[in-house]
Amino acid sequence: MLAPRFAVDVIGIAAADAVFVLAPAGVGMLAAAFVLSRTTAGPLADRRRVITGGLVLVSVALGVAAGLPALGRAVGLLGPEGQEIGVMGTAHLGLVGGIMASTLAAGVGFASIVVAAQTLMQERAPIRARGRVFAVQLTMGNLLAVIPLLSIGGLADLVGVNRVLIVLAVSVLLVAVLSRRDWEREDEPVGDSEVASPPSSPGR
Repeated sequence: MLAPRFAVDVIGIAAADAVFVLAPAGVGMLAAAFVLSRTTAGPLADRRRVITGGLVLVSVALGVAAGLPALGRAVGLLGPEGQEIGVMGTAHLGLVGGIMASTLAAGVGFASIVVAAQTLMQERAPIRARGRVFAVQLTMGNLLAVIPLLSIGGLADLVGVNRVLIVLAVSVLLVAVLSRRDWEREDEPVGDSEVASPPSSPGR
C-alpha cells in the first residue's frame, strides 16, 4: 500500500497518522454513492458523463496530492523526503488539509465511476445473461487488480511515491479522454443506409 509510505516519505508525518489523511476518501465515497443512488434526472443521471467526470476528478486529485508536497518543498515548507515534520505549524496544517481535500475528491470520483459503471452495466446487460456478465466482471476485476497491487510497491521503491502518483494521474486522465471519445463515437448519428433505386427505364 502506498498510503503509509506517502504519509511518512512524502508528507513527513507518522505512518499511524495516515488514516487521518485517507479518511476523507471514505467520506467522499459514501457521499457520492448516496447521492448517485438517488439521482434519476439531470446531469448526474447521465451515467457516461458521470464516469468520465469521475475519472477526471480522480486524476486531478492524484495530481494535487502529488503536487502539494512538491510545492511545499520548493518553498522550503517541507524538508527532504523522509524527514519528519517536527512541529505542525499553520502552513503545515494547510498543506495536510489540502491533501485531505484531494483524497476527499478522489473518493467522490472513485465512487462515481463504480456506481455509474455498475448501473450502466445493469441497464445494458441482457436479463438472461446478467448473472454471467456480473460474474465475469467480478472475476476479471479481481484478477486484474492483482497486477497493480504487486507492481506499484516495487515501482515506488524505484522512482518514489510521488512519481508513481503522477503516473497514475496521467494514466487515469488518458482513460478519461479515451472514454469520452468512445461515448462521442457511439452518439454519432448513423448515415442513411437507403440505397438509391435505379432509374426506371423509359416506356417503349
